[in-house]
Amino acid sequence: MTRILLFFSAGILSLLSLTSASRATVIGACDIDLPGLCTTSVDINATGTQLTIVLTNTSPTVNGGFITGDAFDLPGTLGVTLVSPTNSSFTLISGDIKVVPITPAREFLLTTDTSPDPNNSFEGGGNPNTGIAAGSTLTFIFDITGGTLTDSFINESFILNSQVIRFRGFGDGTSDKEITRLLDRVASFSQIALTRFIRSEDRTASLALAGRLLDKCRRPCP
Repeated sequence: MTRILLFFSAGILSLLSLTSASRATVIGACDIDLPGLCTTSVDINATGTQLTIVLTNTSPTVNGGFITGDAFDLPGTLGVTLVSPTNSSFTLISGDIKVVPITPAREFLLTTDTSPDPNNSFEGGGNPNTGIAAGSTLTFIFDITGGTLTDSFINESFILNSQVIRFRGFGDGTSDKEITRLLDRVASFSQIALTRFIRSEDRTASLALAGRLLDKCRRPCP
């Protein structure tokens, strides 16, 4: 086990040490308390007309659970419309999105709720099984409306740090709400990955997750 952990940590550190100063994509993660775990990335295209959010449910597969909501803000007064995916159960709503007990409210919400409502959809949302399952990833692409948004580390970090993720449908009957935070230091990235490995009851799935996280960091990480 010690050899595996050392190899795991060294691999993360070596790949991250190769990243450049480019801020093309920012990567973050949910807080590392169980049951809900996730990784997220935010990217604004070069022309400032499109936003991409990639959301992965990294919760231990033994307890399952689904991501059924992602609430977030944009800088300024810009808006977004959901372009892709068109075949998922998620829809986008805007307004004064309640994410209690977390404050303040957010501006936008991706939700599986079939009757979206800014006051209730983050908390509820119908059948949780239509969300992002543990071990799965979904990519959301938005058109930016009302102007353009500069492709910058500051803007992408602002969006990522505003995200609040809703988990429902865990095998033990629980649910969860998690804020996401930018992984801006090698130590924090390594700590989250190692903590997931140590606490996971499904080590094979956890190693597979590590591979996916490392693959993301072959692109420039903050």
